[in-house]
Amino acid sequence: MNAFIHALKHPRVRELAWICFSEPVLSDLSTLARKVTAARFELHENRQNALLALDHDPEPLLRHLTENCRSKRLGLVFETYWHFFLQHDAETELIAHNLPVRDDGKTLGEFDVLYHCHRRNRAVHLELALKYFMATPEPLQAGSPMSQWLGPNSRDRLDIKWQRMRDHQLALPRKPAAQAVLQELGIPQFEQEAAVKGWLFHHPKRTPEPAPINPDHCRGLWQTHAEFSEQENASDWRYLAKPDWLDSFENAVALEEKHRALTVQRPIMVINEQQERRMIAPDTWPETVLNRP
Repeated sequence: MNAFIHALKHPRVRELAWICFSEPVLSDLSTLARKVTAARFELHENRQNALLALDHDPEPLLRHLTENCRSKRLGLVFETYWHFFLQHDAETELIAHNLPVRDDGKTLGEFDVLYHCHRRNRAVHLELALKYFMATPEPLQAGSPMSQWLGPNSRDRLDIKWQRMRDHQLALPRKPAAQAVLQELGIPQFEQEAAVKGWLFHHPKRTPEPAPINPDHCRGLWQTHAEFSEQENASDWRYLAKPDWLDSFENAVALEEKHRALTVQRPIMVINEQQERRMIAPDTWPETVLNRP
């Protein structure tokens, strides 16, 4: 994690900074989608000062989260942080978010975010995704290195997520109904960006195949329950329940046997004082989930 972000004291301000300024999972989208770039916002001095002021008085951010996100679902929390940033950043103006596109009463999709970038003097369509993936021993689909990254719940896969974003969410503006919505907002021209943030968990004994992934992505390790239990520093780790995966070591809870027992069914996340994250998986992962009917 960026040293400046790590030094922020309030956990919600630290989460905001990580969400908007951490390295994305996918950074070079030129080989994956035409005319779509990875969203990057420079953490320059003015933005650092704004974050420090918010760290001193986080009330505006806390009020925004309380009023606009009553759900603890990670994806919705992630989006709400982005809305706050784009509303308050001096270089951007939030135009709309979660804007549905309908045709004859049927919902075709929605724009995650539309914002105006003052620096480029251009409207931007931004699609958002927060994901946590673990490396399988080999790609699950021949010729697709991104298929090596599987979500802890086994229903998520990085290549499938990206394909969905590219072919549905980022393709939405090409539909006549979406173009009509943009015209109503006075947006005849725009750029497209994708912010795919999260963590990729590698296995210490396995090396994933190369993939179009940012080499500086946020990374951790995953281990089986047996491998984790054998290490000497197992007591240094605390447990983070899934709704709290954005949170830090200070707010994690002691790792107890009841948490370890959960790994019989699914991977769990743990964190240490250095803010390193790790996934502890069932001893049969990923074979069991891959063979599940």
